[in-house]
Amino acid sequence: MNSVLIYPFGKESEYWIKFTNLLDNLQPVCLVALQGWDDRKVFIDNDKESIPFSFEFEKSIVKYNPEFIFFADFRFPLDFEIYYLPYIKMAIRYNKKILFGENLKYMLRKKYPTILRYEYTEKSFMNTKMEIPNSLMQINTPVIFISSMFGGLGKFEIQLKLRKAFLERNINLMQIGTKEESQYYGFYPMPEFMKNHENSEKDKILLFNRYLKKLEEVKKPDIILIGIPGELYAPSEKYIANLGITAYEIFLSVMPDILLVLLPYAEYREEDYESIRKSIIQKYGMNPDYLIPTNLRLQLDETETYQKERYLTIVEPDNEEDADLYESNYIEKITDDILKKLTINGQIKSI
Repeated sequence: MNSVLIYPFGKESEYWIKFTNLLDNLQPVCLVALQGWDDRKVFIDNDKESIPFSFEFEKSIVKYNPEFIFFADFRFPLDFEIYYLPYIKMAIRYNKKILFGENLKYMLRKKYPTILRYEYTEKSFMNTKMEIPNSLMQINTPVIFISSMFGGLGKFEIQLKLRKAFLERNINLMQIGTKEESQYYGFYPMPEFMKNHENSEKDKILLFNRYLKKLEEVKKPDIILIGIPGELYAPSEKYIANLGITAYEIFLSVMPDILLVLLPYAEYREEDYESIRKSIIQKYGMNPDYLIPTNLRLQLDETETYQKERYLTIVEPDNEEDADLYESNYIEKITDDILKKLTINGQIKSI
C-alpha cells in the first residue's frame, strides 16, 4: 500500500477515513486541515486504527513522508493562490506524487493547466481512445443507478457503502463512480469523454454505451453499479447547474434495472413522493425504486448567490424515518432488497 497525505481535509474528504478498508492501493497516513477548521486531532477509520490529524502541512510531509499527496476538493470556495498553490509547490519540491480532487482538477484545466503536468497518472481503461459507434448495444447485466435530485447530496459515499455491501455478499461487481477518486477504491471513474465539451450529446450517449458494453464483456459482472454525476434537475431557474444533461445522456445510453434517487431534506408527504416519481418517469422514463431523503437541506438563496449547491446539515431530523439512510443497517437492507428484486426477476443467477 502506498501512503498518502490528504490536504485540505474537510467534510468533502471524510470518505477517505470512513472507507479505508476499500482502498485499492493507498493508505492515509495524515490528514492536514486548514488552521481553525476543527479541533479534532485523530479520526478513527473502519479498521479502528487512528489516522493523525494536523494543521502543519510541511511538518507532516517531513514526519510521515507520504509517497502521495492528495489535494482535495473543499466544501466551500478557497482562494487557490493562498490555500493550494504554495502547498502544491511544496509537494513538488519534496518530490511527492500529486493527486487532485475532481473539482480542483476541473478548475486547473481552465485556469492553471501547466500545473496538471505534475499530476501522477496511470494508463487505465478509461483513458483508451474509442471510435464513435453508430448504434447502441444491449447491456445484458443488471444495471443499478445511484442518482440524486440535486448535486452535492453525498452520492459517492452511498456508492462506497453499496460497494462494500455487494462485495461482502460475494457479488462480482463492476462499478463506475461519480468521482475520479473511484479509481483509488478499485472501480472506474466516469470516463473522460463524458466531460469533454467537444463531444456532442449524441457522441457521449453512443460512447458511454459502447464503453459499458466493453467493460461488461471483459469483466463479466453479476451487477453493474453506476453513479450518475451531478443532478437530475436544476435546483432553480437562477441556478440551473448542468440541467441534468449528463444524467439524461446516461439514461439514453442504458436504462437501469434499479434506480436510487437521493433527495434533499424536507418534510415529505406521500403525495410529494408521488409527484417526484411522476416527474422522474416523465423526464427519464423510469419509475425510481428508492426515493431516499438525506439530512441535507438545500439553502436556495446561498445556492443561487454562489452558483453552487449549498446545504444545511440537519443533525436530528424531525421525522425519524428520514434518519434511515444514516443507520448502520439501512444500506444492508437496501442491498438485500435489490438482490431479492433482481433474483425474482431472473436477472441474477449466480446468487
